[in-house]
Amino acid sequence: MQSRAQPRSAGRASAATRLSASGAAVAKAAATRKARASSESSSDGPNISIIKKPSAKTKKANQVWRWHLGYIYAGFGILDVLARLMGLVLWRARYDSNGWPRVSDTQREDIWTGNPTENTDFMRLVITGSNSIVRCAANFIILWHAFASLRPAWGLRLMRWITPLFRTLLVLWVFADLMQAFIPNTPPDPAEHRITTVHIFFAQMAWYACAPTYFIILVVMFFDVDAGKPSLVAGMFTSVLMTFSFIYYTTYLFRGITGKSTPMGWALVIEVAFLTFNVGMAMPRRIIAMPSDLGRKWYHPRFLRDGKVRVYEDTSARTGSKPLIFTNAEQADVVLNEDEDAFLRRQQEETQALNDQFKSLFGSAFDSWDTDVDPAKVEAKAAGNVADAEAGGAGASAEADDEPVPGVPDF
Repeated sequence: MQSRAQPRSAGRASAATRLSASGAAVAKAAATRKARASSESSSDGPNISIIKKPSAKTKKANQVWRWHLGYIYAGFGILDVLARLMGLVLWRARYDSNGWPRVSDTQREDIWTGNPTENTDFMRLVITGSNSIVRCAANFIILWHAFASLRPAWGLRLMRWITPLFRTLLVLWVFADLMQAFIPNTPPDPAEHRITTVHIFFAQMAWYACAPTYFIILVVMFFDVDAGKPSLVAGMFTSVLMTFSFIYYTTYLFRGITGKSTPMGWALVIEVAFLTFNVGMAMPRRIIAMPSDLGRKWYHPRFLRDGKVRVYEDTSARTGSKPLIFTNAEQADVVLNEDEDAFLRRQQEETQALNDQFKSLFGSAFDSWDTDVDPAKVEAKAAGNVADAEAGGAGASAEADDEPVPGVPDF
């Protein structure tokens, strides 16, 4: 008995020795890996590991700029007000007067009359002329691209018809505004008994094109979900006020009563500047401009609108005759034309062909599925059949097989 016990105790001791040796080996290997990692990560070790941060040039090259057209357009409205007021201040300083000159007087200077021209005159012309160029460029570029990105949720493809009309009025407005800014408003000869000049003609054309242009964009933005409603209401109020001011201004202008038409002319240009600000703040923030290519400069932008198109939104200004997105209920209420009807019929034929293919593969099992059955009742019925099968044995299971569960395919 003792001779047999001794080898067992010796085996146990050798097993414990092997376990302790393996544990020591594992601990030694872990310590070695830790020391090696510390030496590699340390700057004193032979293998120096330094994580290089991207340089400022790399960050700048990979950065994508996004310009919100609404904020930019609102900023040009503020710039217009400041430039016009600066022109008024310089005119008063030049002629030492506190009166109200015509708006056109701040945009012209009689250089060839023999009167001396001072530096303030050239400064005034540079400020007002630059403002006119910037204003016309901003109206043309921003409104041209921003209007096509509006998505009124009226469920009809009207934008493809409204956009050409809007752009025609916009071109007329910008052209007339540019002409009235650079054609001097020289008073006619009193012997001719006329009031209208070339400047006044283009100024009137600019007003007649400006009012419907802003009216169209305000109405379309009213149906755009992303438009700023407070700024939109302020813009509508400003447009109504501008309309009455224009009627008052035109009436007394052609009557020759400058004491009433001149202050109202200044009120008109300030109201248009505020209308520009309101339209810019009401414009959806998702309408942006960004570089069309990372390698190109900022003056090659691409105009777009972020986000997915919602149901019932009109995107036909960009998509043309492409059908709009509808829900099932909205689709039933819309009268389709021949193109859309043919498109839906083609979709129905493709769906029917796919269903026929499934039926040919699965046979009657595809038709036995009933989607109107309550899933809770089916689950309860199935659980009851399992309990009966366990209680009754083979007979219960056979009976359960004979009685099919409603809503479950019978393969």
